[in-house]
Amino acid sequence: MGGHGDSIVAWDRATDRFSVYDRELTLQRTYSSQIPRDLAAGQVVRGLFSDGRVVRSTDESFVTRTETMGVHRPVLATYVHGPRGEIVATPGPFRGRQLSAHTSRRTGRTMLLPVPLGDRTIFGVGGDHLVVADTEVGDVRFYAGGEELTAVLRPNVEAAPATDSARAAEIDQLLEPLPNDDLRERMRPEFESLASPTELPWITTLIVDAQGRAWARLTTSGGVWAVFDPAAGWLANVVVPEGEILEIGRDYIVLLERNALGVESVALHRIRGGSG
Repeated sequence: MGGHGDSIVAWDRATDRFSVYDRELTLQRTYSSQIPRDLAAGQVVRGLFSDGRVVRSTDESFVTRTETMGVHRPVLATYVHGPRGEIVATPGPFRGRQLSAHTSRRTGRTMLLPVPLGDRTIFGVGGDHLVVADTEVGDVRFYAGGEELTAVLRPNVEAAPATDSARAAEIDQLLEPLPNDDLRERMRPEFESLASPTELPWITTLIVDAQGRAWARLTTSGGVWAVFDPAAGWLANVVVPEGEILEIGRDYIVLLERNALGVESVALHRIRGGSG
């Protein structure tokens, strides 16, 4: 799941148990959260603070009911619990991604589906900060310790139009978790029948580095990340090579990269001007 200090933390979602290992992968201890079982079953871990506290909230894929028809954004129950499972903060409320409750033209049944390219709240956790960006509001919010709101930044980013290709790619991503191709093909028309926004969400991903800076991947141009500091505001736009970000240091980024043959390698890239 992640690491902090000299420890590595793994989470068993089925049992809601956390296992803490040292850097030699020797098990140190296990614990369970004090979140009620009926809520914990529908949650996902969002990240770790540097002291081992865990941020978690509702997984929108577990939202299966709504009181009224139409487009809604469910409230995400969000918790911060300590390294022994005790609840220490309940930040928020934060709203989840747009869901459409509608009657299927194909089956006549009520369905609750994510809206392709719909607004959502994106989480980032690192250092001592929980950072959230609600794409509908268009700001970045920093919460020290996961609870105290310390900064609200409103980046000047122009929205990009929602193209047909972007919508198709989002639908493919929403269908990917389904267990087989037959079900994917049956569900595809249901997603395609939903009205989508005319603009893309302004970011797709949030990562918080060890210094508490938030890195937001912009949708307006490939590979560009806007970097924000809770005290100084916007710092820079950084072009990051394609790959999965494993770590962001003061002046470097570690990426998991894949070549044309799918072979993986770990690469360290220096950030020019990133030493300040």
